[in-house]
Amino acid sequence: MSMKKTPAAPTLRPSDPAPPAPKLTLGQPLKVAALTVGKLADFDPGVQQRQKWAEHAAPDSASVAAAGALNDDAAPPPEPSEGAMARARRIAESYSKKSGSFLHPDPTVTEGVLLGLGRHIDELKRPLCPCRFYPDKQAEIEHRTWVCPCDDMQIYKYCHCLLFTNEQGLPITEHLPEDHEGRRIWGHVPDPDPSKGRALKDRAAEREEERRRRKS
Repeated sequence: MSMKKTPAAPTLRPSDPAPPAPKLTLGQPLKVAALTVGKLADFDPGVQQRQKWAEHAAPDSASVAAAGALNDDAAPPPEPSEGAMARARRIAESYSKKSGSFLHPDPTVTEGVLLGLGRHIDELKRPLCPCRFYPDKQAEIEHRTWVCPCDDMQIYKYCHCLLFTNEQGLPITEHLPEDHEGRRIWGHVPDPDPSKGRALKDRAAEREEERRRRKS
């Protein structure tokens, strides 16, 4: 009696399209909070980066193209200038000490975020958070919420980009409201040094009202 052979699973080639992913919602994070710790995409186009985003439920190509971010046909963005990268690094190192947090222990995560900050410094003259989609970047600069260190970092000590974390590379969630997405995703992550940071903590109620009003 002959046995039926089980068909082999198809092998995906690098040229095969990634499976569809959730649509990008305006004003919401680019799924950074859902990334596996230490696997943050470095905000560059190219096969390796697109695969990283696909692995971690990145926006689909149509949504990304609409956002003016990563897409197959876009020319690679220019490398940040040395001056912009030096400024981004100073901001990160200085604020991590000031806030009692740590830069992510995986240098590829830290460098990825710094690259995004550096590009925004060159483009906008301000370190706008690179982990979010903005319908109007100039309007966001004027609004200030997502200029690094962002309001959420200065109010709650919570970094969406995983740039400022605890020593293990987890975002600090202790001071977030219970219904905040960071609490739902990461659970309760204690503040390693409650005596530092949170210079704008008195603005928490105002920030939550803004979040409801602007979906940011």
